[in-house]
Amino acid sequence: MAFKRNTLTAAGLALGALLIAACASEPPPAPPEPTLDEAEFQGMLKDATGPIGSKEVQAEEAEFAAILARDDLSIQQRAQTYINRAIERGSRGSSPICAVSDYRKGLALYPDHPGRKAIEDDITYQLDRQKKYPKNFVGPDAYADCDPLAE
Repeated sequence: MAFKRNTLTAAGLALGALLIAACASEPPPAPPEPTLDEAEFQGMLKDATGPIGSKEVQAEEAEFAAILARDDLSIQQRAQTYINRAIERGSRGSSPICAVSDYRKGLALYPDHPGRKAIEDDITYQLDRQKKYPKNFVGPDAYADCDPLAE
């Protein structure tokens, strides 16, 4: 009986030591950060925008959607893509609601964006335009229609 008790005690101690060791081990490493090179990213943004009026709207939207579909963007790069698309959508004048939607997505990802004040000013401007020219508002689901090619 003593042998059985000692065996159970030893097994219990070994199990306890194993559990303590498991709890004391380092947590698994965090996944690596996205790795898109900043220069490559800036080139992609430049290609997506181009001079105003130099591209068909659908081609521009497709290029932004392709950038946003990438899984190697940093949070700041994804935010900047939304902000750049907002600028394009707002400057075309055809999508003030979608411009506001993109600005908000960008700021939600990167609340400390260095251009935050200018972005907030443009959000106000786009919303004012929307009130003055309601024909640009496509209905109660206008925000849902902003990303037909992305997400």
